[in-house]
Amino acid sequence: MKMHESSSRTDDSRFKAGCYSRAARHEIYRFLPHFRRVGEKQIDLLTFQFNRYGGSFAIEIAVCDVSGFTTHWGKFVPPNEVTAHDLHPQQRLRLGARSTTEDCWFIYQTDDSFLKLFSRISMKSDVFTKTASQVLSLMKSQAEPYWQKGGDLNNASKE
Repeated sequence: MKMHESSSRTDDSRFKAGCYSRAARHEIYRFLPHFRRVGEKQIDLLTFQFNRYGGSFAIEIAVCDVSGFTTHWGKFVPPNEVTAHDLHPQQRLRLGARSTTEDCWFIYQTDDSFLKLFSRISMKSDVFTKTASQVLSLMKSQAEPYWQKGGDLNNASKE
């Protein structure tokens, strides 16, 4: 394994641990990387998708009925197991994107060789903090309105 890959995996583990502790602190969701918030009329879904090479991730949000979800090929996914990835891509939204056809990845690792040689924990945690702040801002401005409108992209805020 290359040193870059090892460092990247360490960064991924630290970032995932930070995300999990924030989510657990708010008691909104249950398990990383797939979170669900069960309401009276719907289940709000959020799924982290980490880049296999490290350094970035995407977040997909969706909504499904409280009874669960049936895929287009007929497989029933119960409410305690459904994830955003179970829904068709046209039924979910990437956090940070303005439509279901846009892509958005959050990058928390740079390829700058200077940073690779001279990086310190404080420099890396600044990147993590900025990324987490960006995600939290989009949770308020995009995810919550999306969920409040039952997954309706036309009526949810898109900043």
